[in-house]
Amino acid sequence: HANVILLLAGLMPRRFKGRIIVQEVAQVFAGRNINNPIRDRVVLLLMKWLYPYANSVIAISSSISQELKQLTTGKNLNIEILPGSIDFDTIDNQKNELISHEWLDDPTVRVIIAIGRLSEEKDFQTLINAFARVRKERNVRLIILGEGKLRKSLEAQSRQLDLENDVFMPGFVK
Repeated sequence: HANVILLLAGLMPRRFKGRIIVQEVAQVFAGRNINNPIRDRVVLLLMKWLYPYANSVIAISSSISQELKQLTTGKNLNIEILPGSIDFDTIDNQKNELISHEWLDDPTVRVIIAIGRLSEEKDFQTLINAFARVRKERNVRLIILGEGKLRKSLEAQSRQLDLENDVFMPGFVK
């Protein structure tokens, strides 16, 4: 965790005299490192101890800010919320563009669309498992937009659950 290392370095005497500002972009308590819970606990303990030494902490959402305050209870933490940038002009220009896919053209089929990086913290594994349960009872399809290191395992999971004709993962779509 880069912020922890930066803050540790800042605590070393006579090494650094500047201001230390860290940015937190991920939820503090959810999905930090699902595969390594011991590392997760150690990082959270270090964050609890070290984050109050930062001159400022930037959180990209109010929910992350609240989690940081909860983690560092009773400690003076200077948190600024700076949301991730959103290009509203691009969104406005693209909002009326047609998206073409046979599932979207069929009024008898309901389509669930999920968007995000294919990574542990996004937990698309649970979405696919839940979708498999719903698919048994309803005429529904799933489109997952995004790229990431879990693509192959998510595709394998879809095949294992016999959903290869019901889950479409086109990757990153502009």
